[in-house]
Amino acid sequence: MLKSNNIDLTSKSAIFFSKLCHIAYISGFPNLWITDLNFPEKFQKYQYYIFRTIDVILYLFIVSQWTATLTQHNLSQKQISDNLLFSYAQPSLLAYRLVLNYHQAKIKEVFFIVVVKLKDLDTDKELEAKFIKKTTTLSLMLLSMGASSLIFFGFQGILTKGAKFVTVITVWPDVNDTRTVAYIGRIVIYILWWLVIMNVTASYNAVLTLMLTLEYQFKYLGTYFRNLELIFEEDMCQKEKEMKYLERVKLGIKLHSVILRCAQLIQDSCSNVYGIHILLNISVLVSVMFQMIYTGRSLDGLLSTVATGSAMLLSTGYFMWCAGDVTVEASCLATNMYSSGWQNCGANASRVRQLLTLAMMKAQEPFQITILGIFTVSYQAFLSIVKSSYTIFTMLY
Repeated sequence: MLKSNNIDLTSKSAIFFSKLCHIAYISGFPNLWITDLNFPEKFQKYQYYIFRTIDVILYLFIVSQWTATLTQHNLSQKQISDNLLFSYAQPSLLAYRLVLNYHQAKIKEVFFIVVVKLKDLDTDKELEAKFIKKTTTLSLMLLSMGASSLIFFGFQGILTKGAKFVTVITVWPDVNDTRTVAYIGRIVIYILWWLVIMNVTASYNAVLTLMLTLEYQFKYLGTYFRNLELIFEEDMCQKEKEMKYLERVKLGIKLHSVILRCAQLIQDSCSNVYGIHILLNISVLVSVMFQMIYTGRSLDGLLSTVATGSAMLLSTGYFMWCAGDVTVEASCLATNMYSSGWQNCGANASRVRQLLTLAMMKAQEPFQITILGIFTVSYQAFLSIVKSSYTIFTMLY
């Protein structure tokens, strides 16, 4: 763990990352930041045990859903469908954080690279502000999507005529139990469900933040190379301009290699989450389509079903969108290198051209986020996922 007084953490990006890591920590993640977090010592001491206890409770909650069919014999068609959906979806969603926890050392290294090794790129304040705004907006949208699904299911449990506020089917209480203790149990179950979704939302935000970070590092580097042409407008002799330009080009090439290292770390950390999410997306969409056909057509039931399907579609869309943006920004880098002002060099022109040619050849290598080295995450992949879900549905139907 680094000491905060050894490195400069005063940039807006560093402060933003620090805040995100603080939020992740109080959401149950380990410390993902490159320095110690400024939490009270007692809280840090007991944080691990508190959240591991919550994890055990949530896992027992999921097991209770798996075994609900052993005790619940009066379920409606929609309740059976919901129970099947939640039984495989929620364990998959909770696996996100387990994957990210396993790769916490790589995530810390990503933050170290961005804040320390790539600090020379973090000079475009306008881009920095856009990065922070985009990350914050997507995080809030993900949070609202998860909350909307839960709220619609809650409204369905309250407003459905003759219903007993049954949101998630568990071993106990029985769906027809009208005792006060049963209602209290259902409220506790609903709260546990909120904890599951908030846990998942925190994991989503971690993955999206890493992807957006990578996207904007390529943006920063592109801006860095384009701004090199301004060196030749400075008030110094031609030789000094060329030497300064050459040194900056070398630094840019070095930073590119550092970004590629950062990209590999992010891919290693997030590819399994992407894989789980894509498989889950297909299965949930198929289940939602079956629900809309075979379950009741009441407005409250329709709202909860549509909210679930929309949340899954939009979250997958955000994943694919961010990964696709990374590919687009990486593909623009060679053009930005070419536009760096090399034509203004005189005596060092040949040396600069050779250096930039090699750098552009490296930058032109297609960069894409892949899952297990097979499936490419991109804009087109999102459409393929939706089509695959519908194809599977039509085959089964």
